[in-house]
Amino acid sequence: MAESTKAYGVIQTQDLGYAITGSTTGSWNEVPDMYLMKTDSTGSFLWSHLYGGNNIEQCKHF
Repeated sequence: MAESTKAYGVIQTQDLGYAITGSTTGSWNEVPDMYLMKTDSTGSFLWSHLYGGNNIEQCKHF
């Protein structure tokens, strides 16, 4: 399976960074898992977290 990551929602946070949500698939899963990613005010990566199970998990809006 080819890896695929898509962003669906972006908001600016109180610290002027950004929170980004979307879905990702890869060699570890066959159905999309939801992810949440945080950047600082310059757009540099701070952290991310995957949320998933046996079904399709997607978050398209904040």
